[in-house]
Amino acid sequence: MSPRKSKSGSSESPPAGSAQTKGSRLSSPKRLGTSSGSRFPVALKFALFITALVVVFMWIATAIAMHTVAREQNAGVNASGTRVVSILTDFIDPAWLEGDEDREIDRKRLESVLGDVLEATRELGVLNALVKDPSEEFLLATGRREVVFQESRQKNKIDSELSRRVGVLIREFEYEGDLVRSFRHPIRRSKTDSGPDGNGAQQENERKGEILGYAEIFLSGAQIEESRLEVRNQLITLSILTCLLAAVGSLVIGSLLARPIHTLVKDLRQVSLGNLDHQSGVKSADELGDLARTFNQMTENLKKAQSILVVQKATEHELNLATKIQRGLLPTAGLRIPGFEVSSFYESAREVGGDYYDFVPIDTGHTGLVVADVSGKGIPGSLVMIMTRSLLRLAARGVTSPAVTVRRVNRAISPDMNRGMFVTLLYLVLHHADRTAQIVRAGHTPAIYFNARTSKLTMIQPRGIALGLDPSGGLFESDLEVQQVSFQRDDFLVAFTDGIIEAKNGSSEDYGMERLAKILREHSKNSAQGILDAVIRDVREFTGEADQADDITFLVAKYTGEA
Repeated sequence: MSPRKSKSGSSESPPAGSAQTKGSRLSSPKRLGTSSGSRFPVALKFALFITALVVVFMWIATAIAMHTVAREQNAGVNASGTRVVSILTDFIDPAWLEGDEDREIDRKRLESVLGDVLEATRELGVLNALVKDPSEEFLLATGRREVVFQESRQKNKIDSELSRRVGVLIREFEYEGDLVRSFRHPIRRSKTDSGPDGNGAQQENERKGEILGYAEIFLSGAQIEESRLEVRNQLITLSILTCLLAAVGSLVIGSLLARPIHTLVKDLRQVSLGNLDHQSGVKSADELGDLARTFNQMTENLKKAQSILVVQKATEHELNLATKIQRGLLPTAGLRIPGFEVSSFYESAREVGGDYYDFVPIDTGHTGLVVADVSGKGIPGSLVMIMTRSLLRLAARGVTSPAVTVRRVNRAISPDMNRGMFVTLLYLVLHHADRTAQIVRAGHTPAIYFNARTSKLTMIQPRGIALGLDPSGGLFESDLEVQQVSFQRDDFLVAFTDGIIEAKNGSSEDYGMERLAKILREHSKNSAQGILDAVIRDVREFTGEADQADDITFLVAKYTGEA
């Protein structure tokens, strides 16, 4: 006979909650807020993030401002230079360039005007003021009273709308080794010069607008660049100060925002140490406040769950004990009957099940075999199963009629059955001498009988209703039928619960009676244990990873004819 199997373990554990204090089941956690690496506070992360945003913003804003200021400053310098050279041109009398009078006097007049303009505009960065002839080859006068000076031949023209409108040419080049910006304005003839022939008006019109020379001023390029650098440095300083203020401000704000988080970390540390009565003190009306309220609810739920866990541990301990008791009631030794092999298999879907099988000693020449299934599972089904076993063993003692035995059991068990509970049962009495079996079936799954001579399988299904459904017993006793089978060599009979044929695969398909019959035929020449192993193996292959929904009990009795 094969050993019995079960999904549940049989090891016994001490009752949960015994000699344990609150939180003793919690493992000692690592200190919250610490890690193997260095800490990087949230406030500092926030400050760095805000500072980085401000730095990027200020860098872009400073670049735009510097470009705008440089453009405006350049336009201002061009406007100032244009205005100065225009005023200088107005101060110069074109007659001083005609050459009609003494040239030395005219030169001194020019130098005087140029010197006055140079002195008046020195703060604007004007380095020199001068007058050239129309070809710009000869220097007529300078504010610094120079005779000659050096200027580079390569001159870069600068475009300006204002200068184009008033006729001023703006250029940049080197003057005496320094970069200057030159503003040149033409000096044109404007006086009327009437001749004795009376054609003076005509001659004046022809000569009016003629360029007599050019007035020019030099603005210091170094001073212009210095002004640009000063503005740039001011903008950069302002940007740096803004970034520093942003860093300090964001660090302060981040610290204020992170304070509730630090409080929650301390709260979590308390709970991790097992103090489930601790409640967070964060009361803010924002997301952190919501988190604190959720935390408080979580600790309350954990406390309730811990209490439930204690109860569950105690229940598991009781279930383990019930499993041991139930398994102790199943046959522990193989059934030895001359000429017969008997093998059995049992596996519960839970810790304790509602299936039951037994070998019942009646007398020296008769043995009872029973397979039963209680309608409930778990503890209720187990209790009914134990009660049924005890009543059956008492009723069967010395009684060779299976019908008499089962009727006695029904009369005894029906008054104590709860509404909706019942027991299906298949009970046979095996007569050792004549190799016959009398079978009754109380609403149970039919047995299957295999005739080795004809290789035919026969369903053994005498009439009968389940135990406990008829409290009065009249219907049960009148409906109960007995069927007899005779064993010849290699004939066998199998009895089982519906957990075999109703076992389901991943697609919720039933194993079914047809598949069971096919396996029985294929392995009919095997021993009783071989037949049982083949069936159980095929059921396992069919169900695969699907959960076992019902208890499984399978019993094989085969006549071999060997003493």
